Amino acid sequence: MDAFYYIIVTVFGNIATALFTKEKKSVKTIVHLILLFALCGIENLILQQRLSTDLIYMLYPFTVHLPLILYYILVLKTPVCQAIFAVTG
Repeated sequence: MDAFYYIIVTVFGNIATALFTKEKKSVKTIVHLILLFALCGIENLILQQRLSTDLIYMLYPFTVHLPLILYYILVLKTPVCQAIFAVTG
């Protein structure tokens, strides 16, 4: 996946998700999202070296959306439906 595309889409997704959830915005949450963004980016770079482009596009929801959904549900205690809607909606 093109790195520029990944950065733009992921940053937009993180901002949109933060706006759609009613969680209190804090520096701690922002730092966590930046770390999650970096980890997902590193994971995608590693996968790019090992897998085909088609497979990477198929795995995109699992490598980007799932960690973000899990972060909102497990760390920020956002209701499941709200977290899924915020990330995928």
